[in-house]
Amino acid sequence: ATSAYVDLGFSQRVSSVFQGCNEAVLAYGCTGSGKTFTIFGNAHRPGLLTLFAQDILARVPSGGQVLVSCLELTHAAVTDRLGDSGLERQQGSVMVGGKQVKFTAVVVHSVRQVLAVLDRAIVHRRVGSTTYNQCSSRSHVLIRFHVRVPVAKGEAVGCLSVVDLAGCEREVHNATDQGRQEARQINQSLTQLNRTLLKMQTRELDPSDRRQGALNAVLYDSFKDGGICAIFCIDPRLDRLLGGR
Repeated sequence: ATSAYVDLGFSQRVSSVFQGCNEAVLAYGCTGSGKTFTIFGNAHRPGLLTLFAQDILARVPSGGQVLVSCLELTHAAVTDRLGDSGLERQQGSVMVGGKQVKFTAVVVHSVRQVLAVLDRAIVHRRVGSTTYNQCSSRSHVLIRFHVRVPVAKGEAVGCLSVVDLAGCEREVHNATDQGRQEARQINQSLTQLNRTLLKMQTRELDPSDRRQGALNAVLYDSFKDGGICAIFCIDPRLDRLLGGR
C-alpha cells in the first residue's frame, strides 16, 4: 500500500481535498483478490486508510477540523457504522431511494483514533463463505474523511472517499440460495457502478444515475464534481480470474 500511495499520487489527491474538492479511491476486484487488505492493511503493513489518515492529519492547520464517517452499503440499503462511537460527532445525510438517510461523522485528532474508530465500525460488516474465500465481504464499505479548513474567504470543505468494494464473483461459487442472491446483488451494483464511471468519463452523467442503487446514490456527488481513482486488485491464479467474469 505504501508504494501504491506514492506511485498513484495520492498525496496530490489529499492536497485537492484541502482545497475544497471531492476525491474518491475505489478498490475493485474479484472475491479474495486483496481489496480489504489493500484498504485496511494489518498490524505489520499499513493499508491505504492509515496512510491517508497520516497524510491528512499532518496537514490540518489551526482552526481546521477532520471528521470520519463509515457507511456499509448493500444493493439497496445504507447502514451507519459510527452511530454509537461515543466521540464528538455531527450528523449528515445522503439521498438513497428518494429518502434522506442519516449518518454520523466523528471528529478525529490522531491516526490512532481514526483506526480505533474504524476497527469498531467494521467488526459487524456482512461477510459470507464462498468457494474462493471463507470470509468474503458481502457489502461495500465507504469511509470518508470530511475536511474543513479556514481560507481567506471563509472555509474550504473537501471530502475523500475510500471505498472497499465487495468482490465480483459468479453466483455458482456460492453453496446456498442466500449466497447466490447476495452475489447477484453485488454484481448488479458493480455493473451499475461501471456504467456510471463510463458516463462520467464522457461527461454524460445525469441525475438519474443517482438512483441506480445505494452505491451510486452515495458516491454520485464525487462522480459529478470530483476525481476518481480505481485500484484493480488481481489474484494471479487463473481460475479466480475466470471466476470473476
